Amino acid sequence: MQAQLLRTTAREVSRTRADGTLDDLARHRHTLVVTFRRDGAPVATPVWAAVAEGRVYVRAERSSGKVKRLRRDPRALLAPCTTQGRHLGPPLRAVGRVLAAHEEQIAERALAGRYGIVRGLFERAMDVMRVDMCYLELTTDQPSSVDRPG
Repeated sequence: MQAQLLRTTAREVSRTRADGTLDDLARHRHTLVVTFRRDGAPVATPVWAAVAEGRVYVRAERSSGKVKRLRRDPRALLAPCTTQGRHLGPPLRAVGRVLAAHEEQIAERALAGRYGIVRGLFERAMDVMRVDMCYLELTTDQPSSVDRPG
């Protein structure tokens, strides 16, 4: 059921006019990241994300599909969403990249500031299990009046 919802949502979001804003993302707890397969098919993933300094930051498993897709094709769409991935507003276009280790501090500060202890516990569990994580930076041409970690 969840997979079908995300497939449907990915198609809907990719066909929706991309006139969303960073402020819209900052007002919601979850962000839908839509990346693209080699054949152009959109893939939607709901994530915790934080807006800071006009960029969107996400932490993800390095071997995840979204990371692999962004490395191959940096185009992405971002939209506010529910925990399950149902989009709550129009998307905005972004270009994504994996941050180098020396760049991760701003992303971590933004995410920690937004999600606090709950996220901290989740991330510690990932570290204890030795899950190889990385940070993604998604840049838009959209200015943000909400330049805060969340």
